[in-house]
Amino acid sequence: SFFIIPVICFLFSAGGAFVGIQQSFWSFTPLVAVLAAAMGYDAVVAFVMVAVSNNIGYMCGPMNMWNVGVAQGISELPIFSGMGLRMFCWVFFMALLIGYTLLYCRRIQKDPTKALLYNEEGPAVSVGAAEGQAPEFTARRKAALGLLIAGFVVLIYLIGFRDMTSGARIGAYLIAMSIVVAAVNGQGYNAMADGF
Repeated sequence: SFFIIPVICFLFSAGGAFVGIQQSFWSFTPLVAVLAAAMGYDAVVAFVMVAVSNNIGYMCGPMNMWNVGVAQGISELPIFSGMGLRMFCWVFFMALLIGYTLLYCRRIQKDPTKALLYNEEGPAVSVGAAEGQAPEFTARRKAALGLLIAGFVVLIYLIGFRDMTSGARIGAYLIAMSIVVAAVNGQGYNAMADGF
């Protein structure tokens, strides 16, 4: 899990930093919340992995056409001038975010009662809570997680480089991705329907 969190943070942050995608990514928070719960963390970790990471990328925006490119064009500055400073800020703030998030995750692993949302989350997010431990991380679950991460990477590529910005297309892609990941994870139709 200490490898998965930085990778997901980086992917969502890179979408904001280089492509200029911001609020579109926030819809991934519930999906990442389930992933975070499966790793034994609360929804705060999911929110950080998606929304906070994405906002850091968007605000620092080393190559963000929307907040940097347009502003520099209006102010008649060379497009993307000062990229070194913005890149430094992006790396610095992402390192702070990931470092603090991993410390928070370690604190939750040692004592789950220290989670900010302890006893606040509903049953949809408390994966493995009935047994008092996280489910076993089997080869099938690893394959499903790998497919989920690959699906995010493909979606970022489609949005950023193939101009797939239609909400209907993104929604259809997410539903299809969810069905495929659930099938690889070994869930039947009823379990998939309950998951939605």
